[in-house]
Amino acid sequence: MRVTVRGVVAGAAIVLVAAAIGVGVYLVGPPAEQRLRRLDDRRVEDLGQLREQVRTFADREKRLPGSLQEIAFLPDASARDPVTNQPYGYRVTGHDTFELCADFDRPSDPDRLPFVNNEFRHGVGHTCFPEVATPLRQLNK
Repeated sequence: MRVTVRGVVAGAAIVLVAAAIGVGVYLVGPPAEQRLRRLDDRRVEDLGQLREQVRTFADREKRLPGSLQEIAFLPDASARDPVTNQPYGYRVTGHDTFELCADFDRPSDPDRLPFVNNEFRHGVGHTCFPEVATPLRQLNK
């Protein structure tokens, strides 16, 4: 068997490509893990939109909605979990306070936005986030 320069270069290229793929999977995780993280990111994005919709409702109506169904023009997709299609949790906890809840597959990464500011930081499983309807708080002062 005769070894050629072309064969050595091709072999080295194959090894480098395989190593790059291996390093990439190691750094970002396997595709299934990335899918779960993307779903959790979607849940966080949905909760952020819901929070703003509730605050807008409170500003306009001078009260918190009794349920998310009271909010007109709320996109159904942002009010439901992307996997289970179940509504996100919402509960009024006081005159100007409420909480939003969701079920997460993975803990949030504290080095990623929006978690660096502790916003919607979560573990695995059911997590609720206390929120304040700022316009109502200002009315009470």
